[in-house]
Amino acid sequence: MATQTTQTTGVPRAGNGKWILPSLAAAWSAYAAAFIWRTSFVVAGRRWFCLIDDEMISMTYARNLVEGHGLVWNAGGERVEGFTNLGWVLLMAVIHYFKVPLPYTSICLQIVSALFILAALVATWKLGEELGLPPVARAAAAAFFGFYLPLSVWALQGSEISAIIALAAAALLCMARGRMLAASLLLALSTLFRADMLVMAGAAALLGPALLVEGRTRRERIVRLVAGAGLVALAAGGQLLFNRLSYGDFLPNTYYLKVAGISPLARVERGGRMLLVFLASLGPLLVAWTVVVMARARRAAPAAGGDGSDTAAARRRVRLLLLMASLVAVQALYSVWVGGDIWPDPGGANRYLLLASPFLFLLLSAALWEMARSARVFAALALVSLVWFNAYQGWGSLAEWALARKLANVSTNAFMVSRGRQVEAITAPGARVAVVWAGIIPYFFPGRRYIDVLGFNDARVARSSPRPVRGWVPGHNKWDAAWSIETLGADVMAHTWHVIEPDFKPVLLRGGFVALMESAGDPNPIFVRRGSTRIRNVPLGEKPKPPAAGGTP
Repeated sequence: MATQTTQTTGVPRAGNGKWILPSLAAAWSAYAAAFIWRTSFVVAGRRWFCLIDDEMISMTYARNLVEGHGLVWNAGGERVEGFTNLGWVLLMAVIHYFKVPLPYTSICLQIVSALFILAALVATWKLGEELGLPPVARAAAAAFFGFYLPLSVWALQGSEISAIIALAAAALLCMARGRMLAASLLLALSTLFRADMLVMAGAAALLGPALLVEGRTRRERIVRLVAGAGLVALAAGGQLLFNRLSYGDFLPNTYYLKVAGISPLARVERGGRMLLVFLASLGPLLVAWTVVVMARARRAAPAAGGDGSDTAAARRRVRLLLLMASLVAVQALYSVWVGGDIWPDPGGANRYLLLASPFLFLLLSAALWEMARSARVFAALALVSLVWFNAYQGWGSLAEWALARKLANVSTNAFMVSRGRQVEAITAPGARVAVVWAGIIPYFFPGRRYIDVLGFNDARVARSSPRPVRGWVPGHNKWDAAWSIETLGADVMAHTWHVIEPDFKPVLLRGGFVALMESAGDPNPIFVRRGSTRIRNVPLGEKPKPPAAGGTP
């Protein structure tokens, strides 16, 4: 496909344009540095670097591990597996081993994440070479990937997807070059960074040898397939055994929180809706054309056993395209099955889809190349596409992509750090503090016993029945006010959320909680239990009133 087009247009073949990849890598590195800086903020005259709140939960586990408390959320507390990214937590622990001050540990991980994405960008370029794409098309695929806002939002704010994407792209590159054992090892390693990576890793381990191994007997191909899948299964099984021995359950707590008790129909409905919105953000015509190009390439592929090295190479390129398309489809179906991601913002790819994003953007770039058939036309189409991919929320997402506006969650992170400082000031060590956001405050302000209202780190809440919340978000539809406030004996509720407030307000009133005077008018006031011996002498306001609707935690 790509080879024929290259010959007819006169575009330089692979091996030319050697300056493109280094230039692209340098440009992306500068962009990543600026992006990371703009996720930081100043509170009380000090600059803080902070990850997405979910990742700060993992950072709390890592910090407690290094401090000798084990892999727990609360030092000395209940052993609950509130994470699904064991390998990433261990990498976080390495950073904490070097005693980096807490306001700066996050930037260390952000730099590591950037290095993983840079490696994935290079792997995307190399995979384009294996597909026979000309340099301009390879550059477009790498740029689509590296300069995609949802990737930056997740990866450069500490998500483990950066490591997984790099490992997956490297694994596919190894497969394309016939190094099946190395590919299987990389895929097995990727499952340690996120448990449900088993889905795509397993699919790649099964489909890779089936599609790309040629010139061997059927028995040899089966042996390679079984060996590769066995390594992935062994890594997944080892992690399940670790879970059982460490936490008394094969599955992490977040599985019960997000899946248990949730109707499959409700999950599929929400996941399917989010997938359709994402596909629309790529451009329906481009998506449809990509499907057409894939079908044409499949029909035009030389038959197995054809003579000549060119024929074998062309067949291998088509099969590599089919493998990439299969992995994109697998992740899309998995995203639908689990109900999409936690953030309901319309448009961009979620974390499940991002895992296959290098392959998706290679497919889109190949389709654009077939459409353009000349370098100049292709460059124009690619530039328009790059802007379009990042305009999924109009001028708002474009402004964030262009670094003209800070991400919305940065101000929320700053608020949480400020609120944590307030909580630390009014509580004695050992105070029991209920939080809705379970990452930022517990991480930056240790020494208190935290209560996770939404159940990420509370086994009882995670296994409870979901609440009938309109427009539910995975992981945000289970809570038990009486359990969190009364049974667990909260002294403070650090902040609230308008969705859970109707259930929590009566319990707070019954328990004698009052709002701090200085925060009584805040949409998310601090509530403290009157008479608690773990509350320091602070002015108390009137009994809490219904706060205005706030944002989603």
